[in-house]
Amino acid sequence: MIKATNFLNQEDWKGLNGNDLYVSMLRNKTYVDCDNDQLDVVKDYLENNISGLCYVDREKVYGYYKVYVYFENPIDRDNYVATCNTILGLDKIKT
Repeated sequence: MIKATNFLNQEDWKGLNGNDLYVSMLRNKTYVDCDNDQLDVVKDYLENNISGLCYVDREKVYGYYKVYVYFENPIDRDNYVATCNTILGLDKIKT
């Protein structure tokens, strides 16, 4: 099956090589700490609700995931933060 996507893979991310889009996405960086169940919610939201480009990186730390998300569009970032705070019931999200 062929699908269109707004997600950048690691090679796309490296290919930006410090250009204006890369710098813009760094300005719109967020991260959230979540467990495996919450990770699915975050992934589903990102797959269905962003309009600009997005790069996601995650690392597992002591049983939790630290999910870094870089957005092209600051509105996507703000909506993501609001959604994480609402759906996941998180007290804070780092921007």
